[in-house]
Amino acid sequence: MKAINTKNITAIGVVSLLMLSACNDDNDDMSDVVDTMTETVTETMTHTYSVTITNLTQGQPMSPFVLLAHDEGMLFNIGDSASESLEYIAEGGNSSMLLAEDWVNESTTASAMLMPGESVTLMLENLEMMPNYLSVASMLVVTNDGFTAVNAFDTSMLNSGESYTLMGSVYDAGTEMNSEMAGTIPGIDMGEGFNSAREIEGVVTIHPGVVSMYDGLTQSVLTSFHRFDNPAIKVVINKM
Repeated sequence: MKAINTKNITAIGVVSLLMLSACNDDNDDMSDVVDTMTETVTETMTHTYSVTITNLTQGQPMSPFVLLAHDEGMLFNIGDSASESLEYIAEGGNSSMLLAEDWVNESTTASAMLMPGESVTLMLENLEMMPNYLSVASMLVVTNDGFTAVNAFDTSMLNSGESYTLMGSVYDAGTEMNSEMAGTIPGIDMGEGFNSAREIEGVVTIHPGVVSMYDGLTQSVLTSFHRFDNPAIKVVINKM
């Protein structure tokens, strides 16, 4: 029988242990690399948006604007009935119901009405994930159920450091007659705002505009000063 060289076995064992030790060191190094990459990815997935809104009308104050970040959903569709949360905005400038919608991920609101010619900047900071859409909305408070909005702007159009300018129109929620009568307009003598009983069962459309008392609508409490053209707002979205 051939003799076994124990020295060779011992040497092989030592080499094997050294290789295992090296592998463990490599695993530790790889673990550190993976942790670093994870931290980096987490950092790059946070986003901040600055949204500046300017009121372009001559005589229409706008209710405090709301800014929404969402991955699905829309404020409205032209030709469809307004949701109750949109009705709250359009009739009374109340955004509380809209902020509670399931499809809204992050939101912020302005602290005061936006007067004609003025601007306001709203921020959504350090969003953990990039939203698919941003939306803004506000009531033209000297109307029955008129509102202005940017409806689901696609944020994939922007790279970091870029901005995009949109112009927003005025829409009619189709939930109240445009009677322009005293007591029906929140911005005139504290008239009625939201009413759960819809005066009409219409659909969302582009607003036909204000008629006013000087243009044949004798019951109107509005003047030509309250008229507006489209666009009613300018919105600059900046991805920071």
